[in-house]
Amino acid sequence: MSSIGTGWIPQCDPPTADGHCSNQHVQVAISMDLAAFPDPSKEPLWMVDMPKGAVVNAQWPTDKQFEFMLPTSTTQDGTFKVSHSLIPSVRVHAQLLGFTVDWTYDASRYLQEVAPNFQYRATNTVSFPPWSMQQAIANVVPSPSLTTTTLIDTMLLNSADNQVALGLGAKTSPTFAYRTTKVTLANTTPITKDAPTGNLAMKDADALDLKADVEGEITVNGELTLAPYVNITRVYGVTVPAGLGLLDASSFFSTPSKTYEATPPVAVKFNSVNIHIPLPNVKGPLKGLDLGSVQVGDKAEQPVSIKNTGELGGKMAFTSSDPQFTVVASATVDPKTDYSLVVRFTPTSEGPAKSTITIKSNDPDSPVQTFEVRANGTPVPVEPAAPAKDEPETTAAPAADSGCGCHTAPIQSSYGAVAGLGLAAILVARRRRARA
Repeated sequence: MSSIGTGWIPQCDPPTADGHCSNQHVQVAISMDLAAFPDPSKEPLWMVDMPKGAVVNAQWPTDKQFEFMLPTSTTQDGTFKVSHSLIPSVRVHAQLLGFTVDWTYDASRYLQEVAPNFQYRATNTVSFPPWSMQQAIANVVPSPSLTTTTLIDTMLLNSADNQVALGLGAKTSPTFAYRTTKVTLANTTPITKDAPTGNLAMKDADALDLKADVEGEITVNGELTLAPYVNITRVYGVTVPAGLGLLDASSFFSTPSKTYEATPPVAVKFNSVNIHIPLPNVKGPLKGLDLGSVQVGDKAEQPVSIKNTGELGGKMAFTSSDPQFTVVASATVDPKTDYSLVVRFTPTSEGPAKSTITIKSNDPDSPVQTFEVRANGTPVPVEPAAPAKDEPETTAAPAADSGCGCHTAPIQSSYGAVAGLGLAAILVARRRRARA
């Protein structure tokens, strides 16, 4: 983030055009960086880690497109760690004994002199449920004590001409807040807080392999408390009277403070990861089924193979348009296996019969499939009558015509599809990590 600038301390009322005071002998202007620990630590300023809890939920409510969402994890396995220091640079402005001088103690000198024995270390880690898109996760980093942490305690200048002692204490308890701002899966519309669903055109596949790009942002704000100290005892070879070149704001009652905020927010870019989403892929028979001729009242059965070439289990429901042909109401099929569907024909009347068998499943692009079955009902054979015994020949009156044209009506029946076919697949994303 950009440096926190204090302006000139103490402030003047009113100041001159360059911010100085006509009645103030010594002023300091401090620029402070919230930065990572100096070498040899190598620890990053911040780290966001979203491992197993970061999941992508894939759904297909229609056969036109996939929909992807980012459910909030039920586990607090995301971590947001901040480890920061303060890296100062100081400008000293003095108007003494008719001299106007400016000296600078910059950050590079500070790192050379102080880094081997660096004292200001502030760190904190919080856990959160990924993805943290709707609400940012805050990490308030406690500060060390102002009385125990000194950033600078050195001679800014120590020569025959100029002697300037410089000291600086500082503390801050910044609030770092992380939020995932955008997740883009290959060829899909981005998922954001305001557009929580990403869409992908439907395709026939056993699984989806998509590259995921995850972006986020970190905001930083807080208040910086400072305790500067300057004592100028010689300027251009002239001894400065005691107290004239002194600026001491190290008292608890006089320490200046400065609020700050990172503007714009710090962009976070995770490494791209590949995600694998298993799908069911149910394949009904490509051609119809013929059960042949079956005598009325008898039955015939024949299996037909339904494949699931996908990597996710299939859930199926079956119906028949003609009740003479029956199938089970529902079944499941494991990934990469076949299911043997038995079609039973029980003719209730003579003649050809056919039915449409409907398969409703959780297959994304073909949730409804059909195939035809046919068969033929044959009459029950009539056994010949036993030969009549010889009896006296008689003349019988003609029998009345019974007029019977009887037939058997087909049984009416219906088979409903199983409700709630679990049309969802869940992917556990691989570990994704962002580092400063």
